[in-house]
Amino acid sequence: MSSIVVVGAGFAGMSAAARLAKLGHDVAIYDAAPHAGGQMRGIEIDGNIWQPTSMTVTLPGVFRDLFRKSGRPMKAVIDLQPAPPRHHVFLSAFSRTDLDMPFGTRSEQHDAIVATFGTDRWSEWVDGHVDTWDVVRRHVFDRVTSDEDIDAVLHHLDNSQTAFTGARRALKNKDLTAIATDRWRFIDEGQKSLPALWNIWHYVERNFGRWRFDNDMVGLADALTKRLGERKVDMHFNTHVVGITMKFGRVIGIETTNGPVEADIVVWASGHRLPGTRQPDFAGTKTLTGIELDGQALPSSLMVHGKTCLKAWESGPNRWVISSLQNADPIRTLKHLGIGPEAIRTQVEFSRPKYTFEYAEMSGSGLNLELKSSRLKSNPNANKVPRPAVSPSPGLFVVGGAAVPDSSLELTGMGTAAVAEAIGPASRSAHLTGVDNEED
Repeated sequence: MSSIVVVGAGFAGMSAAARLAKLGHDVAIYDAAPHAGGQMRGIEIDGNIWQPTSMTVTLPGVFRDLFRKSGRPMKAVIDLQPAPPRHHVFLSAFSRTDLDMPFGTRSEQHDAIVATFGTDRWSEWVDGHVDTWDVVRRHVFDRVTSDEDIDAVLHHLDNSQTAFTGARRALKNKDLTAIATDRWRFIDEGQKSLPALWNIWHYVERNFGRWRFDNDMVGLADALTKRLGERKVDMHFNTHVVGITMKFGRVIGIETTNGPVEADIVVWASGHRLPGTRQPDFAGTKTLTGIELDGQALPSSLMVHGKTCLKAWESGPNRWVISSLQNADPIRTLKHLGIGPEAIRTQVEFSRPKYTFEYAEMSGSGLNLELKSSRLKSNPNANKVPRPAVSPSPGLFVVGGAAVPDSSLELTGMGTAAVAEAIGPASRSAHLTGVDNEED
């Protein structure tokens, strides 16, 4: 039996720990918070809970697989319901166009596009992403990735276009292009760096739908907390992890404010970026505004396109969170949608928790996590491929926001599944306790 320490008790850490405990490993979670759940439990401000990310997910099979591989099937503890369409609003100086875009069905998306724009270039464009999805899923999302995996993806795919230029050239319609690419402005505001493979998420949403959990994200956090108890995972809260301890190039544990903790394997799932690791560097800037409305309502999922771009999602009874680009005025945009200042009972400004990691404890040969492929360093697109699970050093796995900034739950879930697959059952874990991505 291997001793595994998981750093972080958000979705990344909880899903990794549940899977690994079911495989027979001795698993312990360490987190600075007083309870498990992380951002799934939202951010409390003046007694109200605000969800810093959308409360819907795609790829429901990721979550069903998580619960099945960690114990009882998901339906025994929590279920998923289809999410309503995303409401798109196209604003210009003299006009407004509205579109309800459904998920999980090609025919309904086609009908919605035709009813709004007269013709449908969208469906054929989305169809064209099936091979890209297959390549990225097999070579990146379903495994702990090595540099060779990224090489394979970039070899199989056309890297000459960004997500924006690829969509614009294929769709030949500014509003359809806005549907395809405005969501990426919150990651890359200049729309010049994300490779075209990012557009696979439109294929994923159309084919697999978007879903909401019973009792939303809090329900998911509660279900995973219960599952960790069933799997007898040791939970250590109010414990700050301040470093990783290595010896002769291999991780041997962590350093906490309460002292060192030895481990055969460390799964870093805290959201903190580890020094020396390659991580996508996204330039997008955004602010979050929480509003509570009195007598009026927004769609549960909203995207506004135009000179001012924003997205909004439901965050509880009569509450929504608006994500807008830096220097934008979301309240002014809401006024164009018929939501005047008099309808806003509460307004708060906040941001997602920022994670910093100042240093790492070192011993022996020290901490050397830099991925060294010169081939990838010479390709600017390589560092924009989201890698949900990496193993930069023997005995160390990195998942969640530490691997992909603002990683979605479904992408994180694929990463923790890949980590569990790489580590394997306890009976053979001694022979497979890490994936060394460094070249000889």
